[in-house]
Amino acid sequence: MWKRVSRRQAYYYASAVFLVLWIVCFVAIINQPYIGLNIENLNGQWIVTSSDPQGEGYKSGVRVGDLIVKINNDDIDKYRIVQIWNQVEGASTIDVRKVGQPTDNMITIPKHPIFKMILSEIPMLILGLAYWLLGFITWYRRPFLQQARSLFWLNSFIGLAIVLASASSRGLLMARELEYIIFSAVPILLINFVAVFPHEIKNRINQWGRLMLTLMFAIVLLITVLQSSGIVHFVSPLRKMVLATMSLGIFLALGNLGASLKLPKDKPEKNQANIILLGMVIGFLPFVLLTAIPSIFGYQPIMSAQVSSLFVSVIPATLYYAIVNKYLPDSQRLIGTMISYFVAGVIISFVVSYLHFVLTFSSTFNLELYLSTLALFIVFIVCFTLIRVLISKILDKYLFPEAKQGFKKRILELNESLSMINDQNQMLEELVKSLAIEGAFIAVE
Repeated sequence: MWKRVSRRQAYYYASAVFLVLWIVCFVAIINQPYIGLNIENLNGQWIVTSSDPQGEGYKSGVRVGDLIVKINNDDIDKYRIVQIWNQVEGASTIDVRKVGQPTDNMITIPKHPIFKMILSEIPMLILGLAYWLLGFITWYRRPFLQQARSLFWLNSFIGLAIVLASASSRGLLMARELEYIIFSAVPILLINFVAVFPHEIKNRINQWGRLMLTLMFAIVLLITVLQSSGIVHFVSPLRKMVLATMSLGIFLALGNLGASLKLPKDKPEKNQANIILLGMVIGFLPFVLLTAIPSIFGYQPIMSAQVSSLFVSVIPATLYYAIVNKYLPDSQRLIGTMISYFVAGVIISFVVSYLHFVLTFSSTFNLELYLSTLALFIVFIVCFTLIRVLISKILDKYLFPEAKQGFKKRILELNESLSMINDQNQMLEELVKSLAIEGAFIAVE
């Protein structure tokens, strides 16, 4: 009994730690604007290697190739985040020398109103919080299911990694280190989750995959510690290693779920596997194929991380729905519905992008606009479906309870009728056996 209580307390303690870190990251994000500049030391000069269009640095006119002279009227070498991660964050002023100009320009990073900062950053914070919340609710409603316990830890780690990804771009101390370590640990938890859901899967590929992910996690952990200590300087290889670990874990998880599809049609586990596989394909593949893999091979991401994260929001709702609910809809019909929605999103996104192409007289087709519109359409459909189901349940519970009770009464009557039929069938079978009647057909009206 004491051991069971201690195990339950571990989930509450982990939730408390998550909420504390979430609040710390929230405060850091709303108090420090995102600059979005990466620099590199070339022959003693700090040159801008990338400038995120969403950052205040790009909006203030800083471009790739510009020279960063000072930060906050001080020497650049004194800033730890610059020395360790080659990032310009946490600054209020930046002295920049434009390409081909002999003089320096001081750029003041504007601080926007807190309400505007919250509106711009709240989607990622809510996404991280939603992961933890749905994992906690799943465990709370099904505490004795191993799948629910595995989902709690998986969702908590993913949610914390998402929140830390936003906080690390604000120069929060140790946020980048924790982000890389947690992101590289997520694939191990993902494999552990799909290995017990919908049924326990033990095969050689799964075991070797788990061993490989554990080894990659150990390498990421070691390099992150050495990088944070200033012993090595592997900023780009470390980031690619984290992305490769996540991509490999996602492919292994999808492969395990795909193996579950070989189950007979009458097995409920197959229906659950279809629903989970559908959610993970929609949520993970856009990030892996359009963001992670191009970055691993040194190319620009086809889809930005902010846009691909919109697809990831489908996953926690899907996993929660598949575990908590005892009666699931037909997965084949669900897949057909999702495919129809996806095709509609493709068509609508193409129409929007084409109108933008024609009306703005652009010379190139805006692929980022097309992908962003598609992502927003899919997220809108998911949110609309969830809100509709929630409103329907509230109306059935508080406004139309008679209809619900009547439906339950009819179900009970049907169950009683089925029980009587089964009892009669058993009596007939016993009668046939006792009389040794063979080849007889007995019809009961």
